[in-house]
Amino acid sequence: MSFVKGDIVFVLSPEAPSGKTRTIESLVKVLKARGFTPVAMKPVETSCPAEEDHDIGSRHGPALHRLMEGRVPLPVLVPYRFRAAGSGRDAARAAGLELSLGDLVQTMAEASRYGDIVVAETTGPALSPLAEDGHALDLAERVAGKLLVVSSDGADDAHAVGALRTEAEARGLTVVADPTV
Repeated sequence: MSFVKGDIVFVLSPEAPSGKTRTIESLVKVLKARGFTPVAMKPVETSCPAEEDHDIGSRHGPALHRLMEGRVPLPVLVPYRFRAAGSGRDAARAAGLELSLGDLVQTMAEASRYGDIVVAETTGPALSPLAEDGHALDLAERVAGKLLVVSSDGADDAHAVGALRTEAEARGLTVVADPTV
């Protein structure tokens, strides 16, 4: 499987935690070595810490910012940060916000201004509600994204990955089998 300029690649997992962030770091390095300018982002992050200035911090944002060598503003890398735990939809609701897939599509369009491939990690398991109107596969379908499905080890995980791949392929989504492609 090859990547082309303009691709949006989602790193998804049927469970959390699963190593999605480490996979993104590796994928970005591979893409850079192939001459691309990738932008790694996490459109929605939950369980974020409070900062001294009463702003909402980010657990993944600083690492993504370093990975992007400071060339992409942190609010573009992690545009929706919520204190509450749980799914993106539930954390947004707890903050009094109705988050839609359209909102997330806009964040990905903004991120694409900084590079030629967007690599996105979604919060939590792939089929947990990301926004009021859908989950990560719905978002990937909206932007014709490619998927890289990762998991921790184990037979149960292999079954869950297989089920997620089957659902994605039934939607006509491209599933990348090898993180080093």
